[in-house]
Amino acid sequence: MFDRIVKFTNSTSFLNASKVTIASVIPVLIFNFLGHFEIGFTIALGAFYTYPSDIPSTLSHKIKGLIVASFIVAGVNLLVNLVYPYPYLFYPFLGFLLFLCSMISVYGQRATLVSFSALISISLSFGHIHEGWEVFAYSGYIFTGGILYLIVSLAFHFIQPYKYIELEIARGIKLTAKYLKLRGDLWSPEANRKTIIEKQLSIQVELNEIHEDLRKVLIGNQSSSATSQNRKMLLVFITLLEIQELALYTSFDHSKIHEKFDKHPDVLRTYQNVAYKLASTLKKLSKNVHHIAVYVDKNDLKNELDALEFAIFDYEKTLGKEAAAEGVLMLTNMLKYAKNQVGKIKIIQRAFSLAMQSYKLKDKDKELEKFLTPQYYPLRTLIENLSFSSSIFRHSV
Repeated sequence: MFDRIVKFTNSTSFLNASKVTIASVIPVLIFNFLGHFEIGFTIALGAFYTYPSDIPSTLSHKIKGLIVASFIVAGVNLLVNLVYPYPYLFYPFLGFLLFLCSMISVYGQRATLVSFSALISISLSFGHIHEGWEVFAYSGYIFTGGILYLIVSLAFHFIQPYKYIELEIARGIKLTAKYLKLRGDLWSPEANRKTIIEKQLSIQVELNEIHEDLRKVLIGNQSSSATSQNRKMLLVFITLLEIQELALYTSFDHSKIHEKFDKHPDVLRTYQNVAYKLASTLKKLSKNVHHIAVYVDKNDLKNELDALEFAIFDYEKTLGKEAAAEGVLMLTNMLKYAKNQVGKIKIIQRAFSLAMQSYKLKDKDKELEKFLTPQYYPLRTLIENLSFSSSIFRHSV
C-alpha cells in the first residue's frame, strides 16, 4: 500500500495537480484572511483557467504560452462584461467570440487547451455580470491568477528541473519493457496473437505521446540548457526510440517458425527467455531513473545470449548442417536482433551509472531539431481552415 502511495505521489499527474492546487489555494487563504474572499476566489479561477495550457515544452514556450493563455481568458471575460448591457450587439458578438475561441484550436495542442479554457471563462462569466470599474478589476484578478500559476509552475521547474523528464523517461522505459514482454508472449505456441498485437498497438500509441512530449522538452532545451544531465536524458530517449524502432521493423513469421521448430521447442523457449530478460531488465531500469548515482548493472544478459547461441549450435548438431541450414538462418537472425537490443539496453544502463558522466551531442543538435514541430502561428493557418472541409471549423460552427 505504501509503495502504491509513493508511486502515485511520484507521478506527473500528482506533480501537475500540486501546481494548480498551490496556485489556487494560496490566494483564497490569503484574501479570505484579509476579508476579501471573492478576490481570492477570482484569482484562483484565473489559475484554474490557465492550468490546462501548461503542457510539456521548452521553458520559453512555457512562459509565452501561459502568459498568452492568461491574457485570453481574462480578455474574453472582460469583453463579455463590457458588451453584455447592449443586447442587440451582445448576441451576435457572443456567437462570434465563441466561434473565434473555438477556432484557436487550429494552432495545435496548447492552443486547443487555451481554447477550452477561454470557453469555460466565457461560460462562467455569466455567473456574475459586473458593471463599471468592477469589470476591469475582475478581469485583472483573473489575469493575476494566471500569472500566479505561471510563477508556481516556474518554481517547480527550477526546484526540480528534470523531474518531469525523469518521470516521462521512466514511463517510456516501463512501457517499452511491456512491449518487449508482449513480443516474448508471441513465442508461446498457445498464444492468442490477435489479442497480443492489439495490446502492442495500444502501447505504441502511449509511447508515441510520451516521445512527442520528450522531444519538445529535451531536444528543444539543447540550445538553452545543454547540461550534462539534459544530454544524458537525451541519450536515453534516443536509445529508447531505437529499441522501439528495432522491435517494430524486425518482424518474424511466428506461424512458420513454430512449424519449423515443432519438434525442437527448447530452442524457441530459450529465445523467449531472452525476450523476457530484455523486458525485465528494462523494467528494473525504469525503477532506477531517480537513483542514477547508485545504479549498478547486475545483469549484462550475457548468460541468456550464450544460452541461445548454444541452443542454435545444438540444433545444428542434432539435424546436421544441411538439414538445419534454414532453421539456423532463422535462429541467427533472431540472435542478431537480440544482440542489437542488448547493446542498446547497455547504453541506457551506462547512462544510469557512474560510468557515463556525460555524452557529447553538440554536433547533432541541429539534426535533432528537425524532429521538432515548428512553433509559429501564421494567420494563414486560420484562414485556410475557414471551410467545411476543416473538422475544427465544423466543430466551431
